[in-house]
Amino acid sequence: MATDQRRSWLVATALFLMLVLSYSSTYLTMGIFFTPLIKNFGYSHARVSALSTVAFLATALFSWPAGWLLERIDSRFLISAGVVVIAAGFMTASQATHFGPLIAAYALMGAGVGLGTVIPAAVVVTNWFDKARGKAMAFVMSGTTFGGALTAQLGNYLVHLGGLHFAYLGMIVPVLLSVPIVLLVVRTRPNSVTTQAQQQHVTYPTSMPGYEVSEALLSRSFWMVILVTICFGFVAASVALHLAPFIIKLGYSANIAATALSAFQISAGVTKLSLGALTDRRGVKISIVIAFLGGAVGAMSLVASRHPSLLIIGILGMGMSLAPVSLIPLLLADSMGIRRFATLQGIQGFILFLAVAAGPFIQGWLYDLSGSYVTSFHILAVVAVVGALLTLTCKRYQREQGAELTAPLAPPSSGTPATSFSAGPTT
Repeated sequence: MATDQRRSWLVATALFLMLVLSYSSTYLTMGIFFTPLIKNFGYSHARVSALSTVAFLATALFSWPAGWLLERIDSRFLISAGVVVIAAGFMTASQATHFGPLIAAYALMGAGVGLGTVIPAAVVVTNWFDKARGKAMAFVMSGTTFGGALTAQLGNYLVHLGGLHFAYLGMIVPVLLSVPIVLLVVRTRPNSVTTQAQQQHVTYPTSMPGYEVSEALLSRSFWMVILVTICFGFVAASVALHLAPFIIKLGYSANIAATALSAFQISAGVTKLSLGALTDRRGVKISIVIAFLGGAVGAMSLVASRHPSLLIIGILGMGMSLAPVSLIPLLLADSMGIRRFATLQGIQGFILFLAVAAGPFIQGWLYDLSGSYVTSFHILAVVAVVGALLTLTCKRYQREQGAELTAPLAPPSSGTPATSFSAGPTT
């Protein structure tokens, strides 16, 4: 393997570990803390869901500037700052005795996630990889799910060991472990790419093929990607937060619910890796469609999950619905090019986490109205099918001459050109 390829995969591994330690410790333990919050404070499902909604809204708010900042400062500093903010959120939660400080804590966690996890990771992978981008993005983003299989068990263990506040405090440790890994290894892009752009007397972004932000915002495909993002965020966040309380509602123990959440995350991770490989061979759209349809089948299986076999199918199927987190950034790059990918990814992340904020809250509200998850799971199945159909409408970015985009982000030694210029949007 060439030296620059080894370096690329080292960066990808560091990002994978960062997502395992920081993102998973934050968002993928919220389902574990859901029932203890109800028991400790006597809150309703809707009120506890509001905590995650606040976190997701904060993530949305900080995702947009994260994309903008990545064009101006190195990703390792932005990621590290985000991680420190997440740790501050857990510290605040560990001291909270009523709802106000909990809101502040979850807002801090969400802000840190927006600044320093998924958005920088997607941009860095896109910069470091060309032909194997699907595999690399899937590997990195699988950290958000394989990590959840570990952190869900850790969070459940800490709750049983010392209570809810002790668990919040304990989650600070894995979060902060990601800082030295990122500072030592991660860089926004290969040095050789930046150097070559400078030698040609152009800035890095303008030397790349793709739309400017104003052009992208006027294109149909950008808004199709946004609609796909909304469908994904709504479905994924709803099931991730409410799966554990749903299983407890069926009469299973908290330990079984934590195990089911781990299986859900493992299913998501395996699906990400499998569909990432498929993306490099067959394209990103077919992979996203498969993930959405798997989620639709999973949601309908959960509706009929009084039988254990259907419950297992539902858990594994809904795990598939998490895979687009590693695929939608590829769809965005495929549709818009990579000239202003960081900024566009920030905008897409902003919309994503608005949808993520709405999903769990609506789920909790529907549960409080009906006393059941049946209606909300039916809605998730419909939204997943709509997301699959919308994906098929996205068109690939093309130059004016009609030649399809090949995103040349690898160093020149990879055999692809280091820079290319776009003639602007096509009709």
